[in-house]
Amino acid sequence: MNGRTTAPWRFVVSGLAERAVDAAGLQEGGRQFAWAGGVRASVALEGAAPIDLVRQTADGAALEFEYRVDLPPAASVSLGIACGAGCAGSLDLTPLLRQATRGEWRAIKVRLASFRDAGADMRKVTAPFVLASSGGLRLTLKNVQLAIDPAGAITLPRVAR
Repeated sequence: MNGRTTAPWRFVVSGLAERAVDAAGLQEGGRQFAWAGGVRASVALEGAAPIDLVRQTADGAALEFEYRVDLPPAASVSLGIACGAGCAGSLDLTPLLRQATRGEWRAIKVRLASFRDAGADMRKVTAPFVLASSGGLRLTLKNVQLAIDPAGAITLPRVAR
């Protein structure tokens, strides 16, 4: 990412504010997203067409991103993968965000298998990154990517229904 989203990917925000911010010594190297709370809002990294991540999931690949918590979450935060109407796999990111030191950069790698096990159809992924909450939250992101090396990848619990 480093301040720019590579085609065919783009960030799509729904119900929240977004702005470019300096990150890791790079002018406008990150994107800060602010949830006001009171309504469910999200940011998603979407592509032009669905992609098949079955092989990558089987090989242990992970969704990797760097983040900075600028305002801790006031409600639960889900990290998910979108895969069309009626199809999604959401994980609970809340504990990690609440434990994070405000203003400190952290990196996370989440096994794609976690999303599959939570219900995502990895054959038709339309958004490999969806972050949503209905509470107040301010989070800065950089370098959202697919990590082929599974070392250090974690499994997150699925969102309770």
